[in-house]
Amino acid sequence: MRFEQAELLGNYLAAIFHGDNGARVGETAVVSRKIHAVDPRAPEDIRVITGADAGEVFYRRRTPGEVVHMDVFHEVAEVNHCLVAKAIRGVFEEDPRWRGLSDYVDVQTATGGGRITGSLSYGDKQSLRRAHLNHVHVAALLGDSDLPLVFSIVAAVESEVQAQGYEIRRVERVLHERRGGRGRADMSPYQSFSDSMLQGEAPPQGEGPLEQQSDLQKAMELSDDLGSVEEVSEVLEYLAEDSDLHHLMTSLARKNANPSEIIDILVNKGLARRDGWRATLTPEGWRLRNFFRLHRREIEMHFRRLIRRIPAIATPKDKTTYSTNASRKCGGKVKRKLAPPEKDEWLSNIAIPETVLNACRRAFASGGGAVGISAEDIVLEKRLRSNPVDVCLLIDASASMAGRRIQAAKYLARHLLLATRDKVAVVVFQESSVKVHVPYTRAYQRIESGVLRIQPLGLTPLAEGIIGCLDYIKASRVKNPLMLLITDGIPTVPKWTLNPIDDALQAAESIPAMKVRFGCVGLEPNKSFLDSLARKAGGTLYIVDELDREALATIAHRERSTAS
Repeated sequence: MRFEQAELLGNYLAAIFHGDNGARVGETAVVSRKIHAVDPRAPEDIRVITGADAGEVFYRRRTPGEVVHMDVFHEVAEVNHCLVAKAIRGVFEEDPRWRGLSDYVDVQTATGGGRITGSLSYGDKQSLRRAHLNHVHVAALLGDSDLPLVFSIVAAVESEVQAQGYEIRRVERVLHERRGGRGRADMSPYQSFSDSMLQGEAPPQGEGPLEQQSDLQKAMELSDDLGSVEEVSEVLEYLAEDSDLHHLMTSLARKNANPSEIIDILVNKGLARRDGWRATLTPEGWRLRNFFRLHRREIEMHFRRLIRRIPAIATPKDKTTYSTNASRKCGGKVKRKLAPPEKDEWLSNIAIPETVLNACRRAFASGGGAVGISAEDIVLEKRLRSNPVDVCLLIDASASMAGRRIQAAKYLARHLLLATRDKVAVVVFQESSVKVHVPYTRAYQRIESGVLRIQPLGLTPLAEGIIGCLDYIKASRVKNPLMLLITDGIPTVPKWTLNPIDDALQAAESIPAMKVRFGCVGLEPNKSFLDSLARKAGGTLYIVDELDREALATIAHRERSTAS
C-alpha cells in the first residue's frame, strides 16, 4: 500500500471515529475506539457500543478517544498469540516513524495475551481465553495521524491466522448501539492482569480491579526480592505500626538471617527511610502498603504465575552421573491416545484421518451415498502424560545457607508445585536434627507455610538428614521418589562415629537399596566430597557457581525428566 493511499484511508477512519462510529476493515475486522459485542444468535453481526470508550472500559483512561480497538474474526480456534504479536511487531519495524508505538499495543487470543513487546505471559484467565476463541483482539494507542497503521495491522493478523491453518471469518454487518441499550456488553470476562502500557491513571483507593500497573510492578519486584508476598506484607505492616527498627530486625532474623539486606532493599526502592534505629515508611511506602491490603489476593495470584514460569536454562558448571543396579524409571517419548470426546468437552486436536474414516464406515454401513461427518464420528487426539514424580527436597538449612541461598531453595519448592503435577515434600536438616517442614502435598498453601518456617542456623548434620529423609520417603509409600539434596557445605555433625564425612558417605550407601533416585546440587569448593557422596548414592551430582533460583529449577526439571 502506497503512503498516499494509506494516508487517505487513515483520514477516512478518523472521520468515522470522530462520529462515534466503527467500521469494517476488509471482510474480517471491526475497528473503532469503542467496545464491541457479539450476539450469539447472530455472530455475523458485530455491535459497536458507541457510548463505551475502549480506553475507559479496558484501561480506565481518563481521556476518551485514545485507544483503537481492533477485532479480527476467524473460525473457532486457539490462535497462537505469540506468533500474532510477532506479526504485528513486524508492521511497526517496517517504518521508523512508528517503531516507538509498538510498546503501546496489546493483543489477546484464546491462548493468552499481553503487550506485544512484553513477555506475552498474561491473559490466561479461562473466561478471557474462551471469549477470544473466535477473534483476535488488538488494542493500540494511536492518534489520528497513526491510523494508517490499522490497515497494516489487520492485514498482518489475517495473514498470521491463515498461516496457522485457520480460516478467517467474514463480518456481515457492523451495527451501532448506545450504552444501556439491548446490545450492552458484559465486560467482566475481559478483566485480567497485564503488562500493558495503556493503563490510565490509578483509580481512587478501594475502587476497581487491579489496574495500577506501577504499583503492581513494585509489588512483584519486592515480593521477588524478599521471596514471598506474605513476607513483603508483614514487613510493610510492621513498619506502619512500629518504627522501632531493632524490633523489626529481630523479627526478621527469626525467619531470615539477613534482615539488614531487607531494610536496605526498602530504602533503596524509596519505600522506607532510616534514621539510626528508627524506620518509617515514605509516602510511596504507605501507598504500596495500602495496595497490598487492597489487592493481596490478586498479587498472590500474579506472583504464583511468575513462580510457575520455567526460567531460562542455567547450565551447571559440572554434571556427573553414577549408575547402580537399583531399578529406575526412564522417561520415554510422549505418547498419545485416540478417544471420542467426553460430554461438553471442547473439540480441540481432532484426529482428522480417524474421524473421516469413521464417517466413511458409517456411510458404507447405511448403504453408501454422500459422506458427512456427524458428532458420533469425531475422534480426539489426547496426550498421555508421563508419570508424576514424588520430589523430596532435602535442604541444608545450616547458618551458611542464610540469605539468597535459602531463598532459592524455598523458591524451588514453590516452583515445582506450581509448574508440575508432582507431589512435593521438604525435609530440612540443621544443627543436630531433621524435620519434615512440608509433607508430600499438592497444596500450595502447605508449601508456603512450611518454607516460611525454615530458619537457617547451626551446623550441618548431613548423615542425619539423608537417613531421616529416607525414613520419611519409606513411611510415605510414594511410588516414584526423587531425593534432591541442596547444600552449600560439607557435613560437620557425625551420626554413628566421630567422623561426619564418613557417616554421610555411609548414609548415602542406603539410597540405592531403597530404589530412590538421588540428585545433589553443591558448590565447587566441596566437589571432591560431593563426588564421593553421589557415587555412593548412585545418583547425579551438579556443581554450580552459586545456589540461585535459575540453576536449581533447571537441575530439578532435568532430574524430573529422567525420573518420570
